Amino acid sequence: MRVQKRAIPGAWPSPRSNRRNHREKVRRRRDGVFERYLTGRVFLCILFGIGLGHFFTDTFQAILALLLGLSAITVPWETLLLSVLVYIVIPLIIANLWRSWAAGL
Repeated sequence: MRVQKRAIPGAWPSPRSNRRNHREKVRRRRDGVFERYLTGRVFLCILFGIGLGHFFTDTFQAILALLLGLSAITVPWETLLLSVLVYIVIPLIIANLWRSWAAGL
């Protein structure tokens, strides 16, 4: 006849911690390559951008001149205002309404 040893509290994982560990393993398995190595890829992209800027300075200076308005391209004020309205103001209003609707649930 075998004598059962008494369990020491905290010596064996509880069923709750087993479930938690199982959920963690399942979640880790579900993470694809995209989620798993995202930080490393962002770091590499930053280094790549710095390298491009170092080796192709003339190209980036031309793009910067266009962005700063040092070119002869004229953009009408109506176009600027419409683009700000469509791409900034309307999405902010929709997001605000959505957030207030979701908070009311």
